[in-house]
Amino acid sequence: MERIAILNLKGGIGKTTTAVSLATILATEHRKNVLLIDCDMQGNASKALGQYSPDSRGTHSIMQGQEDPENCTVRATCLDPEAKGIIDVIPANMYLMQANAQVLQDTEAEQLHILDRALERLEAMERWYIAYDVAIFDCALGLDMTVLNALIASDLIVAPVPFGGYEIDGLQQLQEQVDDLKSIKPDLQLKALFTMKQNNKTNREFEEWLHNGSGYNAFDAAITRSVMVQKAALEGLPLPVFSKNGKATKDYRKVAEELVQDLEEIGARKHRK
Repeated sequence: MERIAILNLKGGIGKTTTAVSLATILATEHRKNVLLIDCDMQGNASKALGQYSPDSRGTHSIMQGQEDPENCTVRATCLDPEAKGIIDVIPANMYLMQANAQVLQDTEAEQLHILDRALERLEAMERWYIAYDVAIFDCALGLDMTVLNALIASDLIVAPVPFGGYEIDGLQQLQEQVDDLKSIKPDLQLKALFTMKQNNKTNREFEEWLHNGSGYNAFDAAITRSVMVQKAALEGLPLPVFSKNGKATKDYRKVAEELVQDLEEIGARKHRK
């Protein structure tokens, strides 16, 4: 099971849309069994996949050591029943705030490896439980204890970034955090994804800079700005379900194709070890 964290340190950049859209496309079009771990106490990814509850077990239960992950997973209800893959969700709610505070205070525990160990236990159960192909962490904005756990548990960080100075600053700050974490997770990679792209000269220049002048690894595909993203969120549905043939959905399909190749390379590298 390869593991991806979706994160940038600035809001309003398409983070949850990216996490849910990629999970949906991987499950429905690439036959992947996907585990989405909601690491944001707002629970927006859980809502989009039809599995939000203010009182349910979820990511906070794992962080607090109350439950194993297999007891916290629920099946996404929004996919076509004929889809060859699945999405299981470990949901999040406001109890995650309390869990973050508890983990931060517990200095004797392995604070940064809770989610990593939980997924290792889940993988060890694959013979009689579900074999997931990929885990996707939808991360909150700040580097709280759950997000740090998600980064340590991940192989790849996908960082959505639209055009804008503050957003680029967020990407730079995230790269600095990744560099710091490499003492613990030396193979951790960061890959930028241009989101909310508009058809104008400034955006085209930014895209050129991101690919050829920034020094960051970036997806070739970019996500077009679309009102369908907001409409899908209002309906509480994944973008590829709400707008199957929309431009932004087609863009996410291209990203998913690149991501599948990345995951194969990550899997091969892990196998060689």
